[in-house]
Amino acid sequence: MIRAEPGSVKRSGDSNTAQITGRLAGEGPEQAADRSPRAPDNDRLTWFAHRGNDTYWDPEGLIVLPLLDRIDHVGIACRDLDRAMGLYQATFGLEVVSIEENQEQGVREAMLAVGPGPAAAAVASGAGYAGGYVQLLEPLSPETPVGKFLARRGEGIHHIGYGVTDITQAMSAISAAGIRLIDERPRHGSMGASIAFAHPADLGGVLTELVQFITVSAPPK
Repeated sequence: MIRAEPGSVKRSGDSNTAQITGRLAGEGPEQAADRSPRAPDNDRLTWFAHRGNDTYWDPEGLIVLPLLDRIDHVGIACRDLDRAMGLYQATFGLEVVSIEENQEQGVREAMLAVGPGPAAAAVASGAGYAGGYVQLLEPLSPETPVGKFLARRGEGIHHIGYGVTDITQAMSAISAAGIRLIDERPRHGSMGASIAFAHPADLGGVLTELVQFITVSAPPK
C-alpha cells in the first residue's frame, strides 16, 4: 500500500486530485506550508537522499536509488496553446511530438521535445525518447485548475516533472521519506505515461510530478 495522506491536502471544494493539484500549483509556498506544515525536525528525506548505499530496504520491497532518472518536462501554463507552440518552435526550434486534450485535468496540452535526435519518430516507434520536454498547458475553461492558476499567477511555470523507472516504488519511497502525495495511486498522463503529484509545501513550494513512461514495442512491419 502506498502511504499517502490525501486528507491533509484536500479541501471541501476539491472533487478530484486534478483540482487539488491545480489549486496547490497556484498557491505560494507560504500559503501551502501554512496550511499543512511538514514537521521541522523531519530529516528523513535528507537521510534517504544522502545514504552512501545504492539501495534502501523498505518493508514493502527493495527501492533503488536514485529515484529520479531525468528531468522529464517543465510544465508551463499558457492562455493560447497555438500561440505558445509557435513561440517555442520559432524561438528554439523545438519539435511538437504530441497534442492532447485531457478532460480529467481540464487542459489542452502540447509536448515539445528538447534534446538531440528525431523525437517524433522515437515516440511513434515506442522506443522512447532520451531527451526531455516542454509541456504547454492551456485550460479548457477558467474554472479548471490551470485556468485558476492563470487567473492568480499569470502565464509561467506550473510544475516540474521528473522521470522514474517505477512510479509505484517511487511513490512509496518519497512517502516513507515524509513527502506527502496528492495522488493516492498513479493516474494517466501525457502520451500514455503513468504519473503522480507530490505536495509542493514539502518540496520547497514546487509542484512536483513523477512520470513513468510506458515503453511499448514497435508494431511489426
